[in-house]
Amino acid sequence: MIGVTSGIGRSSIRLLGGGFTLIEIVMAISIIGIAAVVFLNNAHLLFPSSLTPASVTRASHLAQSRMALLLSRRDQVGYGFNTDPCTASPGATPCTGISGFAVAVAGVSPVLSWPVMTDTTRFRRLVVTVTNSSGTTLAEETAIVANY
Repeated sequence: MIGVTSGIGRSSIRLLGGGFTLIEIVMAISIIGIAAVVFLNNAHLLFPSSLTPASVTRASHLAQSRMALLLSRRDQVGYGFNTDPCTASPGATPCTGISGFAVAVAGVSPVLSWPVMTDTTRFRRLVVTVTNSSGTTLAEETAIVANY
């Protein structure tokens, strides 16, 4: 708090209360800054299973690739395809996995019904799920395949 008193012919300013000195403020900001840097550099150790945009993007790409492979298999063999190309020949180039991710396919064998149309001779549902090493689902692709 600053008070103004008047002297003989001129004004003088005096401090009425105590405060922080510039050195104390600079030291406090420095300590807070160092603590923030240490915390942010080690934050990934506190949250090891947290999702990063890179891992979600990679998982989405894996799910889309496997779904495209399954749909192309349907185009080649027909509606009655009953094997996932990656389980039939696991060494195939499109089937090589990326470390830290697991791809699961449902609906090839056994056939999954579509909730709207339960007749699996006309429609079937394919689901590709990508999880990380801790089992968290990162991406899921679903397709409805028709027997036409």
